[in-house]
Amino acid sequence: MTKKLFYFTCIFCWFLTSCSDDKEGNPLPRYFESVIQEKSFSTQEIKSVYPEIFNSNPLLSAFINDIHVVAIRYRTKNAFGNEISASGIIAYPSSGEIKGITGMQHSTYFLKSEAPSRQLLVPEIIPVFFNRIVIMADYLGFGASESYSHPFMHSDLTGRTCTDMLLAAREYLISEDFQLPDAITLAGYSQGGSATLALLREIENTPGFPWQIDHVYAGGGVYDFTATFDHFLEQNYMTMP
Repeated sequence: MTKKLFYFTCIFCWFLTSCSDDKEGNPLPRYFESVIQEKSFSTQEIKSVYPEIFNSNPLLSAFINDIHVVAIRYRTKNAFGNEISASGIIAYPSSGEIKGITGMQHSTYFLKSEAPSRQLLVPEIIPVFFNRIVIMADYLGFGASESYSHPFMHSDLTGRTCTDMLLAAREYLISEDFQLPDAITLAGYSQGGSATLALLREIENTPGFPWQIDHVYAGGGVYDFTATFDHFLEQNYMTMP
């Protein structure tokens, strides 16, 4: 009876261990959920998607190389603090030569079909051509979370969504045996510029965030809503509605 109890205890402990860790002994992912789709793009394919860019600027062709893009689903929270699934992309050079990581926040997209996780190949992943891993969230309201309203320029939600995407991407990349640097760069323009500073603030308020931030490039965003609104009132003119 004692021997049976001993064996049962050993098997039970093994079962608990196997449920809490993956086959290599690493903790199960907290943010990453699954791969939605992935695709490799050759230099020629990339040029064919954006002929207007490369035909008018042939010198740019020298910087293009083969890349791989992965769309992932990950865990984040909505405006009510409830856990939901969101999505984004990870792009990296097919050569495997990695010189850094850029957390890129995209500019304003209007159509659901424009979500990076649907297109895969979007202009903002350009740092990948300089041998950098690019991590980009769709933002809430696009991709896996398209059933939700898009919280346009809501800094708290945007910052949380982008932070969770970085953490999910890290879990995925580690599971794929990537050797990751200790620091990353954050960048974005227009809505992406605002999202980049929202992301930076959220990272500063996230205990134990695993990366240092070495550079931040935030351009063309709205960083002070009151000042921006007052400016347009003073001008009494807008170039677009």
